[in-house]
Amino acid sequence: MMIIAVIEIKFWSDAKIRKFGYIFVRFTQKSVMRRVVITGMGIYSTLGKTLEEVSDALWNAKSGIVLDPLRKEMGFRSGLTAFLEDPVLKGELSRNQRVYMPQQAQFAYCATRDALRDA
Repeated sequence: MMIIAVIEIKFWSDAKIRKFGYIFVRFTQKSVMRRVVITGMGIYSTLGKTLEEVSDALWNAKSGIVLDPLRKEMGFRSGLTAFLEDPVLKGELSRNQRVYMPQQAQFAYCATRDALRDA
């Protein structure tokens, strides 16, 4: 599983700006895009938790796939799976936010946090 967050994307043209969460996109009436600026990037994946870790893993051909014996015990034909540690968000989010935030949202939060720091 790989989650990538791009904080701000702008397409310069002579039209309107539309805001979707942290993504800002400017389209022309014909949807012709001329220039793109990415101001921050963040990632939280099986290859690594930072851009540097993921870059090193890709350059060194490391995989995020691991053998999970629990999957074999459960009856799956293959024990191979992608392992991703749960992020520790205790100091950043309140208990209520952490309890009701699904795992995917936690991964997205970490990637977005890193992208904001990178911006």
